[in-house]
Amino acid sequence: MNYEYGGITYPLHGWQYVTLQKWIEENCSGIANATTGSGKTRFAHACMAHWIDEYGGDFSITIIVPSIPLLNQWFIEVGDIFTDFKIGRKGGGFDEWESHINIIVMASASKFLNQRTDMGENHLVIVDECHRIGARESRKALSCNKKGTLGLSATPEREDTGLSVVGELLGKVLVQYKYADALNDGVIPPFTLRAVQAPLTQKERNEYDRLQRMIVNLTKSLSAKYGNGGNLVATCQGLLKKGVADAEIGTFLRTIREQKELLNSSKNRFGILDILIAKHTMNGQKTMVFHESVEEIEELSKKFSWLNPLQYHYKIKGKKAKEKVLSDFKEGVSSLLFSCRALTEGFNIPDAEVGIMVSGTRSVRSRIQTLGRLLRGENAVVYFIYVPETKDTRSLSNLIGKGGVPQENVEHWKVDEIGNLVLLSENQQSQQNKLLSNQYQTAQSYKKTHHGRLECKHCGRGLEIAGSKPFKTPNGLKSHMETVCKDAFKKIFRCPKCRKAYQKEENRNACLESCVNNPQDLARVSWDDFIEGFSKDDKLYDVEG
Repeated sequence: MNYEYGGITYPLHGWQYVTLQKWIEENCSGIANATTGSGKTRFAHACMAHWIDEYGGDFSITIIVPSIPLLNQWFIEVGDIFTDFKIGRKGGGFDEWESHINIIVMASASKFLNQRTDMGENHLVIVDECHRIGARESRKALSCNKKGTLGLSATPEREDTGLSVVGELLGKVLVQYKYADALNDGVIPPFTLRAVQAPLTQKERNEYDRLQRMIVNLTKSLSAKYGNGGNLVATCQGLLKKGVADAEIGTFLRTIREQKELLNSSKNRFGILDILIAKHTMNGQKTMVFHESVEEIEELSKKFSWLNPLQYHYKIKGKKAKEKVLSDFKEGVSSLLFSCRALTEGFNIPDAEVGIMVSGTRSVRSRIQTLGRLLRGENAVVYFIYVPETKDTRSLSNLIGKGGVPQENVEHWKVDEIGNLVLLSENQQSQQNKLLSNQYQTAQSYKKTHHGRLECKHCGRGLEIAGSKPFKTPNGLKSHMETVCKDAFKKIFRCPKCRKAYQKEENRNACLESCVNNPQDLARVSWDDFIEGFSKDDKLYDVEG
């Protein structure tokens, strides 16, 4: 299984070859959901080779990437294979646009490609880390003319809007290739995920519980006001941007932040980190430490200054300065690297032996990508420090469940009374795995059964056949029907296309189906009939007289 370009044969893993065939069958559109390190970029190269072979010299390919490091990484890799074409770059100080193959940073693409119609008839758009393209501004990049699409991500599912937005833009998911699959196929090296419990002190536990009670009470109050079917944090942040004056919104967001900071800075978490750094870094093993707070990373660097640690985060300014950090780590100038979210995407350390996730975001996507960054060497060990009986546990269950990490690759550890790291007994290991699995399955079941498509059956808002967006929350639908929808008050059913009203829902549905399937009939609706649909005394088209 391979692909050929320029007289050179490039090998493909089984999943890459099968997914390539699926992509071609789907008229060259779709998303490859494959774990970090399994070869998504090589798969994209194969798709590019097929596209060039299909259209000869009459083609164009645009590769959209989320960051400047990825811009440069793609530029080098694409240039090494497609040597007969000049490769253009746009963004990050570059402004080179070529006729056939171009790589562009997402922030630039949303402006440069927005509504463009001059990209050529055979234009392929590839989006790396495609979960990001679902953001309202970023998705403008895909409003240009295009014939084919390809999305790449270890985690295409956006945690704010869900996969639907990305799927609508790029096509359906062609493959879901997780850690278990990659391990079984020998695509990624064996690794061990060591989940280390860092219990709160009594003082910290009391404060955590107090904050949790506040969060529960505020959630109930805010959900009653603004709906309970989505991400309440995102809803509250949106309300603040709109200038909604509600003291509970600010209190809720502040309490969430305080609880998160309490967990991330808990005493035992950093006690465990001390033990792990002493265990591995002092033995010369290359160790990467991931943490959420840049300020605490800087403090850790001071604490371990005698180990000459390196730092990589957004506060390090300048491309050369960042490149030097990575180069020094790779060359062994220091065996300890502290990093923040700056390394989540597009950063490869080929021989990092140990990774430590101290704390951070509960985002499944970030956790999976962080884990993937660390699986470049043989038999890598990744530590996940978490606080049991808190929201940290959910973060661990999501990483294992959604990331597809096999249970046999997970070990559970704790700190004993005298400060030693000890492996839990076989029975305790089994109990922890069962607990995490049940927690993950419960969360997935809730997501699936919480509610279906939310539609107003009276006015037709949200009906899928009409191409109308559904309501986001059950409370939103309820509020609409009780306070906004006049058709619901009148107990009539309206076709959202031609505006005709009916006494019976089945008659309205027949009208809507006709309008959708025969748009020429909709065009022939008289002006008087259309205006009648907005009148107070609606004419019911299935009632005589």
